[in-house]
Amino acid sequence: MAKGQWTIVSNHGLVLLYLAGHTDSTVRGASDALGITERQVFRIVRDLSEAGVVQIQRRRGRSNVYSVNLDSTFRQPALSPMPLRQLVEALAPSLLDEQMHGGASGQAQAGR
Repeated sequence: MAKGQWTIVSNHGLVLLYLAGHTDSTVRGASDALGITERQVFRIVRDLSEAGVVQIQRRRGRSNVYSVNLDSTFRQPALSPMPLRQLVEALAPSLLDEQMHGGASGQAQAGR
């Protein structure tokens, strides 16, 4: 990123939102879609998994099937009372529709 450019959503947030909507994605697919390296995606998925926000449900071929715990809360003290679900509702409400109704990704599980 060039000097002076910044984003509101961190790479961790981007990966989290991507996995919420693409539960059967590969690390390479997320990397390509988000414009960050596969190594960064792998590290972020590991961080989110260790924090209990993302779970790897099972492997399907070369892909993992993920679930995002939408009831988890933020690490920042100012945001800690807010569940992740509220952020997803604000930034990408269609992702919740997919999770609740088995949309394009099929296997998303809200909060499980």
